[in-house]
Amino acid sequence: MLFASGNQQIERASYAVTDRVDLDYGGEKLGPLGDIEAVVTYIYARPRHVFDQIFLRPEETTMAVLTPDQVPPSLVRHDFNVLSVVPESPLEINELGWVNGYSGVLGFRHSFWVGPGSRLYSTVPHPTLNRSQDLALDVKRASAGRADYRLLLELLNKRGVSRHVRSRVFTAIRWYNRANSRHRDEAESFICLSVALETLLRVPREAKRNRVVDAISLLLGRDPRLEEWAKQFYSARSGVVHEGSLSQPSFVVRPATVRRREIAYQSLLAYGREIFQLCLGTVLTGASLSSRADLETKMIANSERFEKIIQILQDDSVSPTEGLRQIEPHVLAIRRYRWVKDTGISVSSIMAACHDLAKVTLESGREITEDVRKPLTELATAPRSEDSFERMQALCMLAEATERFKVPTESGLSDHVASFFGDCWMYVYRDYYRTREERGRAAKPL
Repeated sequence: MLFASGNQQIERASYAVTDRVDLDYGGEKLGPLGDIEAVVTYIYARPRHVFDQIFLRPEETTMAVLTPDQVPPSLVRHDFNVLSVVPESPLEINELGWVNGYSGVLGFRHSFWVGPGSRLYSTVPHPTLNRSQDLALDVKRASAGRADYRLLLELLNKRGVSRHVRSRVFTAIRWYNRANSRHRDEAESFICLSVALETLLRVPREAKRNRVVDAISLLLGRDPRLEEWAKQFYSARSGVVHEGSLSQPSFVVRPATVRRREIAYQSLLAYGREIFQLCLGTVLTGASLSSRADLETKMIANSERFEKIIQILQDDSVSPTEGLRQIEPHVLAIRRYRWVKDTGISVSSIMAACHDLAKVTLESGREITEDVRKPLTELATAPRSEDSFERMQALCMLAEATERFKVPTESGLSDHVASFFGDCWMYVYRDYYRTREERGRAAKPL
């Protein structure tokens, strides 16, 4: 149903089949599909080496998502104020008065509905059809030739960097793609590209121009003309924002000799597109190195992780099974950094986490051996006290019970749950024996 114009049907197009997407409610698949479209568009939008041109505009790489649906005949074909210049077969309407067709979204912005015989056109009157189009081969070659493209593909698989960097990068890419759209004039493209740079570089609201100049110079080197481009680009952008017009779209070169006049050379946008891609590559490389060094995880204290585990396990909207899955990375990090000094850790927070985990584990319906289930139940029902003695006592019994198994899973506990109880016992065992002794002395008559 893909047509270039008129009766000219597109012969070849790239497509993929995925799980069903519920377009009415967005669905879990729409977000990742939108990221895929943004990355593909970004890869094909590489600037040409000399002129102010890019290889393909966003309109040539728009993704159409179609999901099987029953749709009203009036949405498939207009029933008034139209003439059919090409004979059309009558629609097959089922017993409910609907047509078996597809609901769709084009470019994640435009909703549409199609049935047998429907046509789907581009959002521009004359789309460019790439002769050598092979999406799989093009992406493979791009990722092999440029590290930033390879890192972007890793982002799609949620690898390499934190989710905060991933969200910022995809948002910046979408604004960059908007700057290249055929639907934008030059002034609008300045605005979109400046938003892309500010998002990528995390520029604060105040003193944007100076901060962007400093950030670009830091990432790409303090070249005098690079800094001059940044200043001119933001002056042009300010003219669009405050005056509604673009006075000087070209980069003005100021020669060293006073005898020569200023030279208008190349488009500020042309340089801007390449500078954005260079900055993105630098940001991705730095974020990837930081991720491999596990820097983000290292800078989170275990005391914070205990609080996060409590928050997850006490969330009523999260099922017990899902809660156990969500705490796993925090549990593994606690084990990795359990010997690092942390002045924020308290016995009460550790035992609160153990209490909640015992409760959720029992609610998950796992088959747990009786000798482990008993202390686990005592831990889940132990009252909260000022010194947490009752909970520590139950944890002690649980640690002793799980130690009898060579493999933690033989007890019915998952590996990370069993290891968490063991690590918590290592944190509090001194406090437990001290508290037991103090309670014993307090119970003796004077």
